[in-house]
Amino acid sequence: MQPFFVPAVLPGGGVIWRAIVREPGQPGNVVNARRTCAVAARDLGLEERICLAIQNREVLRFRYDNTFVYRLFEPYVVYRSATGRMMVSGLERQLGDKVFEVPAPAKFEIIRIRNLAPAGQTFDTLPDFSSFRAEFGRHVPCAVDRAPER
Repeated sequence: MQPFFVPAVLPGGGVIWRAIVREPGQPGNVVNARRTCAVAARDLGLEERICLAIQNREVLRFRYDNTFVYRLFEPYVVYRSATGRMMVSGLERQLGDKVFEVPAPAKFEIIRIRNLAPAGQTFDTLPDFSSFRAEFGRHVPCAVDRAPER
């Protein structure tokens, strides 16, 4: 069964998404909805900034989670994972002092990104990238190969 997600606004303006699963009901197309879990909170402002960087093909600089090193990252797609977390996937150019000769594929949970800023660089997209692959699911607010959602 595929869950669908319903937002719940928290005091102070945060948003938490609840996964709802519809179970097959009685004949006559009756369904019973049950809550399965609360899924990750979202930072809509951060998602919007990442989507703007995707649209402009800007390299981003940020720290992740509780690490103290900065990363340089080419964002390709923002999507909701199967667990309900909002993710950004793309290519990592640098981690701290280590510069990658060939950028490495990487994905990050958006809510755990810290100190996000444009790096002052742009990138060219990979020609074979597709945000329509199954791994990105059906909820893709922005991607390098799609027009921005309005």
